[in-house]
Amino acid sequence: MALALKAFAYWKEGKRLSSHAELWKYSKILAEEFGEWALVTFQQASSMHICFYEEWCTKEHVELALKSVRELVGKIAGFILGNS
Repeated sequence: MALALKAFAYWKEGKRLSSHAELWKYSKILAEEFGEWALVTFQQASSMHICFYEEWCTKEHVELALKSVRELVGKIAGFILGNS
């Protein structure tokens, strides 16, 4: 998710995102383009990143987040490649 967001920012504005704070700020721009669900999906992905280190999540948490993240990353890729 982070790499897709970075690619989108670079493609859209030539902007390089290099910190977690920049990713969080730019996720709002992503939501403007794709809708509020994109912001929620970014939050899910961030939660999974934390969960990787803390081992809090269940398999069901990961599967649900992965479904949304795959959809959003696919939409971002399609948008960048002109297939949207």
